Formats: sequence, C-alpha cells, structure tokens
Amino acid sequence: MSVKPILQPGIPAPEFTLPAINRKSEEINSRHPAEVSVFVFFGSEMTGPITAQLGDYQERLKDYEVKKARLIGISNASGDALENLAEEKQLTFPILHSDLTGGPAYSYGVVDGGQILPVVFVVDPEGVIRRVFDPDPAEGLPNPAMVLRAITNLSNAPKPPVIAADDWRLGPADAPIVLIEYGDYQCSHCRDLFNVVKDLMPIYKDKLQFIFRHFPMRHAHPLAIMAAQAAEAAGIQGKFWEMHARMFAADNDLETEKLRVYAQEIGLDPERFSADLTSPAVESAVMDEYREATKHKIKSPPTLFVNSILFDGAHTLENLGHKVAGLLSCLD
Repeated sequence: MSVKPILQPGIPAPEFTLPAINRKSEEINSRHPAEVSVFVFFGSEMTGPITAQLGDYQERLKDYEVKKARLIGISNASGDALENLAEEKQLTFPILHSDLTGGPAYSYGVVDGGQILPVVFVVDPEGVIRRVFDPDPAEGLPNPAMVLRAITNLSNAPKPPVIAADDWRLGPADAPIVLIEYGDYQCSHCRDLFNVVKDLMPIYKDKLQFIFRHFPMRHAHPLAIMAAQAAEAAGIQGKFWEMHARMFAADNDLETEKLRVYAQEIGLDPERFSADLTSPAVESAVMDEYREATKHKIKSPPTLFVNSILFDGAHTLENLGHKVAGLLSCLD
C-alpha cells in the first residue's frame, strides 16, 4: 500500500460517512456547515496513554461544544475493541472505524506501517483543513486544551474574502493552489514578495494562481494610494500586471507625474489614464478593497494567504516553494 502524506492546512478535507461504533444506527458525515470538526485519529494499538488521552477529550467535550466544535474519533481498531473503549472511558463523542486502504485514515494520509498515526485535524465549517497536530510518538495525542486554543484562534485569524470575479489574477482559475497577497506599492517587503512570486509562478505553471489585492498604508506610505489607483487605471486598459511590475521596479519612485511616465512606457493611452487615475470609480475600487480587508482582520502589507491560510513564514522563494510543493503532494 502506498503511503500518502498527511494532509496539510489549506487542503479541502476529504468527505466521508461512517457509522458510529458507540452510537448505534447513527451515521456520521464529516461535513457540518455550522460547526468546526475535530478528527482525532488513533491506531488499533490502544496503549494506556492513548486511552487516557481519549478520556481527557471526553472530559473537555462540553468546552468543545461551547466553541461549536464537534469531536470525532477515528481508528482502525475492531468494532468490539472500540465498543469496549467507549464503554470503559464513557466516550459519548462518535467513534468510527476506518479501513486502512480506502477509509478516511488513508485519504487523510495518517496510515503508516499498517497503523493509524495519532493525528488531530481541525476542519472549518467550509470543509478546509485549518490546523494539523502532527504525530508525536512520545506524546501521543495532543492535549485537548491545545486543540481548543487552535479552535479559538480560528475566529481571530485573518482570512481573505472569497475570490471574486473582479479580482486581479495570474494563472488558471482552476489551479489547486491559490496565493492571495494584500500589498502596498510603497512597501519594500511587498516589492521583495513580488520578486519571489515572479520566480515562483513559472515553476508551478498551471498549478498556481496568484491574486493581488490593495492594502495601501495611507499614513506610513503617502504615495501608496495613488499607486494603487494607477494599477487600477492601467487595468481598465488591460495592463494591470504591466503597471504592477513597473511600479515595484520603480523602487518607491511613485509620485503622480512618474506614474504618468510609467503609463506611457507600458503603452497606455495617457489621456484616459490620467482621467481614470483620480476617478471616483477607481478611488472606490482601492478603498473598498482596503476596508474589506480590515474587516477580515488584515492589518499590514504584505499579508499572504496560501489556499486561504495565512502564510506566516519568511517570504522567500525557498519557503514559499516548499509550502506549495507540500500542498501539491497532498493532492497527487
């Protein structure tokens, strides 16, 4: 049996329906649009520490319910063994049996050496994996309080609005990996990230889509708003990305007259560009995007999301490439 990698945050959680061993005649579906789902995987070799930890999860069950999160245990142990476990530890959250070759244990990548690894997944109501607690042979299952903190952090974490038809995009719309950047043309870190994305896109080609959204820091970067409007004005003439690249290459030389020079360099109609640059529609496009970002807890540029999950590593080609490659390996 081939070994699949453990699924990572940002991957859609595979859907399944299984009967609950300890809740007779009840079918449990992995998707629940109103709740966070916590999948607690464990193997058939139910050692004392593992069974004790499952008892700890039961003790915290009401805390999970307060957070609108449901616990689901999944194991390759026999039905009889799982029934005995549920009775011994008085487990009232659903306990499911998973085959190793075609069940959720395999599809979530937690099978190794004929056993299910002790891994916990936190899945949001949209069905996207948001947090993974990797297996630790010494510790077994993570402390349920740690998982609860992760659930709390979901509501506090920035998350981009859904992709819209008028987003500025590079790459195919059906690409499995989507990068969304909130950026500022007067931000040197945004310029560095621009160069990383420029090098990354050709490597992954049809596997990667990049979306840029405006987040001009009005007070710290006084030229950023007009630069964002210049990109929008260029977009009206079909050259958003050309202006995007030209302004990052300008090294913060973004005064309004220079923006008009750049517009001519990339072949825009200068009169139309000047008219659009300060038009109410273009001004609104920039500021509406900024305000929407702040509503979603985005605070500063560059903020980068990979498949809607905040990328909190250094914005280097190595780090971002490693992240993209890891997600793609989960989809093979």
